[in-house]
Amino acid sequence: MSKVIELKDVGIMFRLQEEREATLKESIFNLIRGRYRYKDFWALQGVSSQVEKGETLGIIGENGSGKTTLLKILAGIYQPDEGEVSVRGKISALLELGAGFHEELTGRENIYLNASILGISREKISQVYHRIVEFAELERFIDTPLKNYSSGMKVRLGFAIAAHVDCDILLVDEVLAVGDEAFQGKCYEKIEEMKRRGVTLVFVSHDMNAVRRLCDRVILLHKGRLIERGGSRQVIQRYFLTMSQQRGIVVAEQKPLSLVFHNGRTSLYLDNMELTRAAGLYSSIFAHEIWHDSSQAIWNKEPSPSNEIVVRGKWRRLPVVQHWRLKIEDHRTISWEVDMECLEETSIKEIHLSLLLQDSYTRWFTPFEEGEFSPIDATEVEWIQLNHLSKVGNMVGVRGVKRDTLRLPGITIMLDGNYTSFIPSALNTDFVNNSRVLQFLQVNNPDSTIYRSGRYPIFKGRIIIETE
Repeated sequence: MSKVIELKDVGIMFRLQEEREATLKESIFNLIRGRYRYKDFWALQGVSSQVEKGETLGIIGENGSGKTTLLKILAGIYQPDEGEVSVRGKISALLELGAGFHEELTGRENIYLNASILGISREKISQVYHRIVEFAELERFIDTPLKNYSSGMKVRLGFAIAAHVDCDILLVDEVLAVGDEAFQGKCYEKIEEMKRRGVTLVFVSHDMNAVRRLCDRVILLHKGRLIERGGSRQVIQRYFLTMSQQRGIVVAEQKPLSLVFHNGRTSLYLDNMELTRAAGLYSSIFAHEIWHDSSQAIWNKEPSPSNEIVVRGKWRRLPVVQHWRLKIEDHRTISWEVDMECLEETSIKEIHLSLLLQDSYTRWFTPFEEGEFSPIDATEVEWIQLNHLSKVGNMVGVRGVKRDTLRLPGITIMLDGNYTSFIPSALNTDFVNNSRVLQFLQVNNPDSTIYRSGRYPIFKGRIIIETE
């Protein structure tokens, strides 16, 4: 494979004014006298990497680490102050919401404007114009001024243009997070299609599930420097460890097991091999005809030993707080306790506690029966329950097959204590999440869905991993 992007010791510096004057007179006086003080800020320094033709490279890091700055260097918007940049091929870029658009022009006019900025002739863009409009789902609004578009509509239009022009390299920043879930699914399908056609992709995102799904390799930036490169599993784990001091991110380890809690989603590792996928271990509440996932709550960590995760999460649109305690008991057992605190009287129909696992797991089992996971349908948009239990037990588990030289360990979720309202289940996810699911679901009776103000123990159980 040939290299289409090469970076050698790339750095870029910005001069930041340390003081802002209060009046125009003071500004002019200090400009004439040369009394402004500046601070040199290196947004990137010493960054070296390369991307092969047809490869997808992910760039991750906390806010301010230099991800978007690096994309702008690749797009030619910024010129580096040091180092060398080589880009071979035609670039299409979706860098930030509204970039290349004019608010007073219509969607139709902005398609041609944005295409001209990308160096695409009017004739060529006319050939794909209708495909762009159809993909963006903007047929009714295409002749409406862009200033009347929502942020989601702007993202749809911007991505549709970038994805339908003839390019060798596609640069995508975090903007996909603005679109709704259905459109995000279309975007990922389109990206997969472009990858099959040999388009090189450089992808910046805070969504680690998308990075895992799309990227062949990942680099991690921290304060403008590249501190890790490699496969997505390895680099994402380093990212979480780097971010572990921030709110909502907690790491617990007791070798060979480790857990990474990331704002309502928990990843499980055995000897640095990730067993989970997508949201990992998480919870959902169905109330007021809406699902409220734990990833939508605001989480804060509480003091705990190195082998425990103790966190508290509060939903914005639901007067409910969840308290989690995850503890690595030994080399093969993780305990999980969930309490729910209702801040006011609340009606709740269902509570789900789910563990999303690699699709290499092939079989599910309970104390009374077992079965084989069916292949995940590439067009399926709903989760599918696979077991229709004849008896309600207190556990559900999975077994896997060899993957490369590794064998995925069997995993079981087991209830502790008298939580008879929870029903174990095994499911396939939709094609977007592409995971096997172990789930305990609590379906409340119509006359018992009212939770009064107070704290309720919801779930106490164990996750058992076959480590031998």
